[in-house]
Amino acid sequence: MKLLKWIAYAIFMVCPYTHAVENMEELIVQSSRLDIPISELTSSVDIITSADLQQSGVTTVADSLKRLPSISFSQNGGPGQATAIYLRGAKPQHTLIMIDGVRINGQLDLNGYDLANLDISGVERIEIIKGPQGTLYGSDAMAGVINIITRRQPDKQNGYINIETGSYDTSRISGGIGLSNDKIYSNLDFTFFENEGFSAKKNNTERDGLINKNLNLRIGSSSKENFSFNAGLRYIDAEGDYDDGFYSDHSDYSYEKEQSIGYINTSYKSDDDKYESQVNLSFIDLDRTENLIYTETDGWPNYMPVSSSPYSAIYDADTFTYEILQIIDGSNKYSTIFSAKGSEEHYEIYNPYPGYEDIIKGKLKNIGLQVLHQYNLTKEINLYGAIRLDDHSEFNKETTHKIGTSRSWNEGKSRVFFNYGSAFKAPISYQLYSVQNGNSNLKPETSKGYEIGIEKTIFEDKYELELTYFDTQYDQLIAYNWPQYVNVNKAKTSGIEFNLGTYLNPVTKLNLGYLYLDNDSDDKTYFEDRRPNNSVNLNINHVFNDKINLNMFAGYKSSRDEGNSLLKSYKLINLSGQYKISKNINYFVRIDNVLDEEYVTAFGYNTPGQSFYTGARVQF
Repeated sequence: MKLLKWIAYAIFMVCPYTHAVENMEELIVQSSRLDIPISELTSSVDIITSADLQQSGVTTVADSLKRLPSISFSQNGGPGQATAIYLRGAKPQHTLIMIDGVRINGQLDLNGYDLANLDISGVERIEIIKGPQGTLYGSDAMAGVINIITRRQPDKQNGYINIETGSYDTSRISGGIGLSNDKIYSNLDFTFFENEGFSAKKNNTERDGLINKNLNLRIGSSSKENFSFNAGLRYIDAEGDYDDGFYSDHSDYSYEKEQSIGYINTSYKSDDDKYESQVNLSFIDLDRTENLIYTETDGWPNYMPVSSSPYSAIYDADTFTYEILQIIDGSNKYSTIFSAKGSEEHYEIYNPYPGYEDIIKGKLKNIGLQVLHQYNLTKEINLYGAIRLDDHSEFNKETTHKIGTSRSWNEGKSRVFFNYGSAFKAPISYQLYSVQNGNSNLKPETSKGYEIGIEKTIFEDKYELELTYFDTQYDQLIAYNWPQYVNVNKAKTSGIEFNLGTYLNPVTKLNLGYLYLDNDSDDKTYFEDRRPNNSVNLNINHVFNDKINLNMFAGYKSSRDEGNSLLKSYKLINLSGQYKISKNINYFVRIDNVLDEEYVTAFGYNTPGQSFYTGARVQF
């Protein structure tokens, strides 16, 4: 509570000096599939821009998301360790993660997509659309959608290179180059990250390091002709050490992860721009190997066989997706989408532990049909409706729907919105077919929920205020109940989101966010663990003399339960600064966990202490 009092005090002290919020060009939300301006959107949305990423100094997508109050997280140690996010208190696997509109959740994601190895190289912005979004993207979007959008090269030639070093023997090199002309653009970004780390688990002494490589390629047409195309590839190659969650002496664990995410999108527009036809193809390939060793000293239960030699668990999955989409644009009066989308997923899991071999192999198919309609009743009032039918190879059909409305005023600076929607999540192959734990009779998890909110400029446009209430019901949740996975009963999450933004002066921007979360479930621990009831985030960015940029993030999480343990509340302060040495050279520093707070996001695992990083960015 001391942190909350400090934040309130700081805001009231600077109130007399606040300036009107700049009237910036309105952001277009690409993840809505219709490229809708925020003023016409019927859902709550957060947007992390490229400027936010650069000013904060973060290097991973996960670290950028941690700065939002609507997202809490758990991480089993330092860089490269398993990282899970909880959007509005939902399970990690209830949030759909995408790169340029391509889903990257897959059959190996027992606890949602692991963001541990996803670097920000090539990332232009991140859009978070909250609430059930099953009608937009099908399975997995029960709590919302996070779309990571990579950069398109502007109409010029440029490049950059970053060099960074710091605590825990960290080194990071990243760079990129973009080329474009009147007909085509291309963009290439890469990152090499190496870190000796620290022990992921408490009471261990070994260091769990990481080598992480990311490459992002995007090409496309830059002409204004009827036909256009975009293609992209994200490649991730990571090797890291980790500690098992069940036993205390494991020091010989490591993993190797290789993932490719690619897509090709083609579009043809009529001469009057009223009709657009798209054909979209994408693929994902993920190979993960976990190198393990169990010995007597590991505390392995005496009723289990023990192996004193290492063995490897191998996970392999690939997904191919195709979509045909038709957009009808009714001259700013309405927009309609008709879409047919199919996917085929192949998976193979091999766990050769002596006496407990588990081999899973097979494929899953899904076909989705979607109709989406946005109608502008007036310039200020918008209506939205969508319905989707998914036909899954394992559990037949699932229908999702969404309705919403919004009204804007004050030249689009203010709006109120309401929406109600449903979504589902298909069980993954491990839950269905594991020899040890599988249950082929599992039903999909489902959700339905609504939100109502207001975004308004107040006090002569000096403040941007956002206030949203949300309520989501979950049913048929899948949980492990020895000896297999089963559908358990219902759960509920509700809460209030609050955000206040202002310019304290023309060069100092402040954002204050707060989330109150209330989770309840029939299983009193499974759906409530690791979720704080209160989250507060404060971001302040100051530009001094056009050469120095200073950024401060302060976060607070209230206490959380995890099983029979209590994870104490904590506060976290991160500072970053940049100095413009010349037109093309920036020097930067970052201090994470300034107060050297000892905090826990997952029981039994360490978190980084006070750490220091420095480097330079050269543009050409």
